[in-house]
Parts: sequence; C-alpha cells; structure tokens
Amino acid sequence: MVVEQIGKNLKLSIIIPMYKVERYIAECLYSCLKQGVFYKDFEILCVDDGSPDKSVFIAKEFAKKYVNISIINQQNKGLSEARNTGLKAARGEYVWFVDSDDWIEPFCLDKILSDLCKYERLDVLQLQYRLTYEDGRKEEVPFWIIDKPTDGRTITKRGGLPAPAQFSIYRTAFLRDNNLYFYPGILHEDSEFKPRVCYLAASIMSVNYVCYNYLQRKGGSITSTYTLKRIKDVLTVNEHLLDFASLRVKEKACVKAFYRFIGMNMNSLLFWYRHYNKEDQKQIRKMLCANKKLFRCMMQTNNIKYQIEGFLFNISVPLGLKLHTLIR
Repeated sequence: MVVEQIGKNLKLSIIIPMYKVERYIAECLYSCLKQGVFYKDFEILCVDDGSPDKSVFIAKEFAKKYVNISIINQQNKGLSEARNTGLKAARGEYVWFVDSDDWIEPFCLDKILSDLCKYERLDVLQLQYRLTYEDGRKEEVPFWIIDKPTDGRTITKRGGLPAPAQFSIYRTAFLRDNNLYFYPGILHEDSEFKPRVCYLAASIMSVNYVCYNYLQRKGGSITSTYTLKRIKDVLTVNEHLLDFASLRVKEKACVKAFYRFIGMNMNSLLFWYRHYNKEDQKQIRKMLCANKKLFRCMMQTNNIKYQIEGFLFNISVPLGLKLHTLIR
C-alpha cells in the first residue's frame, strides 16, 4: 500500500473509461503510475462503464495499493458518458482523457506538469503521440508545434487540432464553464468535441515530445467497421458542428474552417458508401437526402473535385451518388 496522501490542490486528473479491457487496463494503469511524480499531485479516475469482464477487478486491485486511484461505477452508457462522468468528478485543475487500451510514455507527466505550471491558465495543451500496433510496429505522427500560447480561433483557421480527445490535456474549469462535454451515444464523438474546444479556447500550446501511445487494434477500430449507425452518427456530428458554426462562430474565416471540416467528413461518407450492400445503400441515400444541406460544406474545401461533388449533391443526391461512383 502506498501511504502517500492525496493533495487538496491536484494539478491533474487522468480519466480512464473502462469497458471490456481486461487485456489492457493493467498496462495502462502502470504507465500512468511510472512517472516519477508524487501521487499526491494527480489522481486517476477509472470509470467502469458497466464492463462485464475483469476490468473492474483489476482496477480495484490497483486502487488497494495506490491511494490516488479511484473507481467510479455506472451502467453501460458508452464512451462519451463515461468521460463526462469522469469530468464531473475530477478534482484536478486539468484533465486528461486516456483510453484504457493505450498507455502514456514513462516520465512524461513530470514534463507535462512543468509545462502547465510554466504557462498559467492554458486551456489546452496539445500532445505529441505515436501509433502503436499489436505486432510491435510504432509510427510517430508529428504535429506542428505551437510554441507559445495561441488563441483557438487562430488554430481553427489553420486547420484545428487532431480529433482524438486523448491527444490533449484540458483545463477542467474551461470545459465545465463552456459546457464542453462529449455528445452521448454516438461514434466519432471526438470529431464533434474537439473543434468546439479548439475554437473556444483562449490559449493553446503544444509540447515537442511524445507523450501518448495510441494502440491500433486489429479489427477493433470503428473506422474498420461499416454500419448504418456509423453513417447516422457522422451526420449527427456534422449537424451539430454546423449549428455550432451558425450560432457561436463569429469570424468568417473560422466559419469557413468549420465548413471545410464538415465537408471532409461528408467526403469520407461518400468513400464509405461503396462498402455497403445495396439494401444499406438505399437507407444511406435516404439519410443523405434528409441532410442534403451538409453537402454545401464540401464546396468550402480546397479540393476542386470535392467542390464539384458538393455542388452536384446539393442539386440532387441520387445524381451525385451516380456521378461519384463513376469518377471514383
């Protein structure tokens, strides 16, 4: 048992949602603990999202030994609600959403806490990350360095931040005060969350060292499955971003940036369309017709082909799909 006491003024809360991750959760927790940082300075909140396997048992064994680990139980509600539960319970000045099948770099937390202390009231600290594969391969994914506090509108105009929520650390009060929670019950929740966060942030910086290992599980990614829910949820994401851009975004350049992001999402839907069977394609056509206004955003991208497709789909979805199939 680690007898070190939790401090009253925690700098960081690490939020780890758990669902069917008994193979991975131990390594994730070990990585968060092997940091050379006093346990009194940060907490680890393991949110059990009604997991039916041994994930909770494993996390509880860790909690017996480490005073800064807490378990929060809830019925299965999905990743978004698990993260939201953790955010509401967090006591740290900052929060970091870490997926339970990923792990963080040894001793990166000391550097991160130092950077957070150096620059007061950063709303977002963007992290460098690498992709890791189950066969042992690793691939670093460089992100352009934001070497001084920069307002989110400037970052939005430059293309925004990478969508996965776990690649950033956020000031807790900033998220809560701006009602920046994850949209419940959908896939691609990060694509709805991160653009709003980026735009509203008063100050964003990035680190120049790798902090996060992002596991690419074979067959485990939502990007490798083609379901009707996936199409519906991306349309939901786009609708919410379009509403946000219309109601909250004031600068024309930022509005266009949101349109470009939505346009790229719509282009991805068109690419996925060919992977569905004919019956599913029929349902997708109905969904696309009901959301035809989203195709206008494709005309705001920097790709001439996408601009033409957006124009055609805005006229007629069936016509657009026929031409799309021919030119791809």
